[in-house]
Amino acid sequence: MPRAKRSRTAAPAQRVLVLGVEPDAVTRALVALYLEPYGYEVRLSEGVADALKLLPEARATLFVCSEWALAQASGAERERLRDAVAEVPVVALLEPGAVTDWTREWKGVFERLSKPLRADALLSALEGRRRGKGAVPRPGLAGRAGPKPVSGNAQGDAAESVIGGFERFIAEVELDAEIVEQLVASFLERSPQYLEDIATGLDTGDLMGVDRAAHTIKGMVGNMHLPGLVELSDRLRLAAKASDAPTARLTLGGLRAAFEEVNSALRARWPGCG
Repeated sequence: MPRAKRSRTAAPAQRVLVLGVEPDAVTRALVALYLEPYGYEVRLSEGVADALKLLPEARATLFVCSEWALAQASGAERERLRDAVAEVPVVALLEPGAVTDWTREWKGVFERLSKPLRADALLSALEGRRRGKGAVPRPGLAGRAGPKPVSGNAQGDAAESVIGGFERFIAEVELDAEIVEQLVASFLERSPQYLEDIATGLDTGDLMGVDRAAHTIKGMVGNMHLPGLVELSDRLRLAAKASDAPTARLTLGGLRAAFEEVNSALRARWPGCG
């Protein structure tokens, strides 16, 4: 995962271990980016099964989970995970509009944070829990470390630049150039596989798999602040959930074209990333 090089706050002598589950590599990188400068050691797994392997090896102070990833795990895996983190406070990450009420049974879930993630919201929740207080961000964080919410005006952003939202995001968060390149490289590497997963799902009739891959894409492009891709991935999800394969195929064509445009812009802006 990328390591932030900012030095706004000195890290404490003892690092705080955060484990978790998040299917998207870009989101995993952002969580680490937001927390590591403040003394957190972040180890996030792509799936529940991998997280279960990590838990016995280390004593986590906090657990960050994607509600979507947990909802896709088997009932046995969820029960094992709930038992494993019974004494660990949990922060749940969810997509806007997602309905995954089953985690309300987990007494350890003390906070739910919507994507796109905000650095100040995430750190505030974790710091408040650690200190037994309300959400109190560290000095210097509030108002400058977190990106502003993504605008729903996809056409307006596209008129400016297909990656204008991402460029504003990295300026607001003041990301180190090397970290930005790692995020872009991860995005360029992962997006073709997600699109291929959707195409495979449509070819095999696995619309649940299509929904899952489209949901992961939505989280990734949301955290990259690319509202046009967010809208298209959400349309694809809705078509898959409605078992409307023709509409899903049509939307996938539009999503591929949009990704090609965005990826071309990212490569032009950061030519060393792929």
